[in-house]
Formats: sequence, C-alpha cells, structure tokens
Amino acid sequence: MTEVDKTPIIFENGIPRKNKFIQGILFTKFLLVLPFVRNIIKRWLTHCHNVYIIPGFYCFYGNLYAKNVGLTNTIFLDYAPIYMGAALLG
Repeated sequence: MTEVDKTPIIFENGIPRKNKFIQGILFTKFLLVLPFVRNIIKRWLTHCHNVYIIPGFYCFYGNLYAKNVGLTNTIFLDYAPIYMGAALLG
C-alpha cells in the first residue's frame, strides 16, 4: 500500500492553465464510460489511489487527494487541496 503525498499543489505564478484535453473528456461525460478514458483520468489525478470514476465527475486542476472512494456526480472546485476517504487518515 502506498502513502498519499500530502504536499499541496501551490500555484506560484497565479492559477495555472487547465488541461484542455482532460477538461474536454470530463465535460462530455459519456466518454467516462470507456475504461481506457477512465485510466487516462486516473493517471492525471496523481494523488488519487484506488478510486472509481463514473460519468458526472468533474474537476478543474486535479488537486484532489483521495483513497478508496468513488468519484461521481460531483463538480470539484479544486483551487485548494481536497482530501477524501482514507486520504484523511494519513
């Protein structure tokens, strides 16, 4: 089992640009039904471990820290780090 890195993402030069490719996938929602698309999103969410993604999930910067959770029907405004599930326990 790997530990969750709790080093927050710091925006040193203002808010960074959003990844337009990832944002397009999340916006279309139906693409999240495809397993290889879910894997692309999971690789982009570097601080999330053992998460399940279904359509309806949306976030802006990937500043999510999650472990053993399902990400669904939620829009995260992740300008600051968001901790969910077992990531809260350490």
